[in-house]
Amino acid sequence: MLRVRSRGPLGRTACYAVVCWAHPAGSKLTKGDKAMMIRQRGKTLGRRNALAAIASAVALVACNGDDTGGATGGDCVEVPDTVTTATVALANGAAFTFEMNRAAAPNSVQNFVDKARCGALTGTIFHRVEDWVIQGGDPVTKGEHGKDYLLATDQPSGNLPYAGRGGGKMPTETSDEAFEAGAVGFARGADPALTNDSQFFVLTQAARHLDGSYTYIGQVTAGLDVVRAIQIGDEIAAVTFK
Repeated sequence: MLRVRSRGPLGRTACYAVVCWAHPAGSKLTKGDKAMMIRQRGKTLGRRNALAAIASAVALVACNGDDTGGATGGDCVEVPDTVTTATVALANGAAFTFEMNRAAAPNSVQNFVDKARCGALTGTIFHRVEDWVIQGGDPVTKGEHGKDYLLATDQPSGNLPYAGRGGGKMPTETSDEAFEAGAVGFARGADPALTNDSQFFVLTQAARHLDGSYTYIGQVTAGLDVVRAIQIGDEIAAVTFK
């Protein structure tokens, strides 16, 4: 199929399938031109298939490595399916614990466990601190990235520039649980059906407007004072389970 992709001072751009080339204005395609396009299309598709194979390999690396914060399968800690509590230890020595609610969001709770046990959350920082919520777990804040964000602001609260964009997506799991002070959930964007699979938040005050539209995964049972004292840039040193 021949299409005119664009016109310009040098003529028009003709396209056949995925192959395009420019030819002078006013000229017509010959049979030879079309045959050349078909041959070129074959070459292009050959290169494209090779690139697709490379891209697939890269995607596998991302799924097995970078997507879990640089951890590989051998770096993941075995965690029983029966664990019910998570303790988030900070680099400053403080920690808070929350009871995980598998009944409310079974897939999301397991996702949190898997991310944490493979090191995806370790080294990330809390990039958002407001008077009602803290948020962290963004993989792009790990390591030097986190330091770069810290250099951009000296505010103890608010949002770090450019942070909050990392992480993948997973389906939102809503429930009847109330988002009271100490509630733990996953962040999401404008689409209520999709939730970030890495960034989580902890409420320092009740936020009932989140009820039924955000994924609730647990409730802080110890260290809410630690949560309320967290500042932008505080780093997660480890997440352990019982």
